[in-house]
Amino acid sequence: MIRSELAENGYAVGPQLDAQQLAKGRSFFSELVSGPWPVGFVSTARDGPAEERNRVSRVVRELVRPVLSASLGSVQIFLAAILNKSPGTGTLTLHQDLTYTNEPISRSYTCWIPLVDPEPSNGAIRVVDGSHCWTTGIRPAGPGAAQQASGIMAEIEARATTPELRAGDLLIWDNALFHGSWANKSSLHRPALAATFTDPDAELRLHWAQSTTLLQAYKLDEHYLTDPHPFRAPPKSGIRLTPWGPPAAALEELPHKGACTVPHQRKS
Repeated sequence: MIRSELAENGYAVGPQLDAQQLAKGRSFFSELVSGPWPVGFVSTARDGPAEERNRVSRVVRELVRPVLSASLGSVQIFLAAILNKSPGTGTLTLHQDLTYTNEPISRSYTCWIPLVDPEPSNGAIRVVDGSHCWTTGIRPAGPGAAQQASGIMAEIEARATTPELRAGDLLIWDNALFHGSWANKSSLHRPALAATFTDPDAELRLHWAQSTTLLQAYKLDEHYLTDPHPFRAPPKSGIRLTPWGPPAAALEELPHKGACTVPHQRKS
């Protein structure tokens, strides 16, 4: 059911963390924010000292893997983090995540698990149903990465919806899906666990656009992901790959709503 919803809609709501897992996640976040903690939108996948980021990654993987595997079978989790919007943090614009795989063969996904009940008033996630089918090329990092839909963002905003979730629910989306989040207008943090994953045997890639005409691809490994500043520069050393396609073309108009076919996560 979840796999077919991911293929057709680009997102799906899965089962909940159990009460013990949710309590552990909340306790761990409380420990983190008891010390110095930056304001605004924070992702521990890229923000903070590498040692602390890696510790967070280990804890989040431990919490997420059992429920994710129970829903989808064996998966390869390659990023795990806490995503937090502190009080007063503004809207996160609708966007697509990076391309981490050879997408015609294997898709990649993000699993987002709120530790509090998410609402439009505190930073709930918004998604655009079926938008994972709107672009077919590579979504790279780097200074040459194009803005995918800047000219028609108002039209995309009009199609966005807010899934109804409770604390501990799993929201999974295809990384090509347009998604974002509301502003946090509450007086409390809005923390969530997040894990990005793909097929167990998929080759991970980092695509880097140094300019609008220069697209590079590298084999993505743990050394890069644990770097002090990942995703802010291409790997200093690493295996170069041939990009499987061109960069995704910028959207100039919205596609008509209709059937969508993309490969979905295998269950093994």
